[in-house]
Amino acid sequence: MIPAYSTPLFEAIQAKCQREQWFGADLDDSRWRMEDPDIDPFEEPEKPILPVADHPRRFSFAFPPASEKQVQATEARLGFPLPPFLKALYMHIANGGFGPGAGLRGIEGGYEGGQPDGTIPDRYPTEGNPDRFFDLPDDRRSWLIVPQGRWPRGVLCLADMGCAQEVCVDAATSRMYLLGVTAESQHALEPLPWTLEEWLWRWVRNEKLLEEYAPGAA
Repeated sequence: MIPAYSTPLFEAIQAKCQREQWFGADLDDSRWRMEDPDIDPFEEPEKPILPVADHPRRFSFAFPPASEKQVQATEARLGFPLPPFLKALYMHIANGGFGPGAGLRGIEGGYEGGQPDGTIPDRYPTEGNPDRFFDLPDDRRSWLIVPQGRWPRGVLCLADMGCAQEVCVDAATSRMYLLGVTAESQHALEPLPWTLEEWLWRWVRNEKLLEEYAPGAA
């Protein structure tokens, strides 16, 4: 059963994809083609780029909804439950592969974010020294530097937004963060002022999803 609080947003996601005739990631440009494939678009930018009428992502999601078994396998690898809303999203919409940026990363058996070993559990450091984890500070209004070789406990990499930026979600609170790189090549985590559900509502409404510049990021 879909949680009642999720149903309007799930319906809005479906409607957005149907309206735009695109069920894939925002940054996936495979749905477009040059009118003349031999033309260099940088030299002749006036040549039109046309939508591919029969692209499969114009009609359906690439990955089917996740099964209970896939959810259980993911949570076993992570060592903690997925946020309820995110779990429902995977089980009732698709196992990743759609949405902002390069698309939401899937869970076990799902979308890999456009790169090998790029699912949610693949990206979380589940092996090695348990001391690598640290707790997020109670004051989550300002950005923080992620020490080299360490990672904030329960924070999941959700989607590559391009330009060396990744949006993340805290599994315990569903709060959103932006992971960037500072001028000193350090990773910086910037709190975003939304929960995951609020952030996806912004995507559905074509509103801004990131700050113009993440403090501390290059």
